[in-house]
Amino acid sequence: MEMCLLCNKYWDVVTSVVPAEAARPEEWKTKDNWARDEIHLCCEADIQDIIIDSEHAYELWTLL
Repeated sequence: MEMCLLCNKYWDVVTSVVPAEAARPEEWKTKDNWARDEIHLCCEADIQDIIIDSEHAYELWTLL
């Protein structure tokens, strides 16, 4: 999963603290959404139950 995120250039949103709402550029929001999708697709159903309520990729990765 880490390699997938690195190759798709999503690693920065996964490993950086979520910026304040006003400081989130549209590019960051797009990358965050894609990273969240990639993480969910790579997880088994029991893990998805744990991370489903997370709003950002950073939160998902931290829970994992």
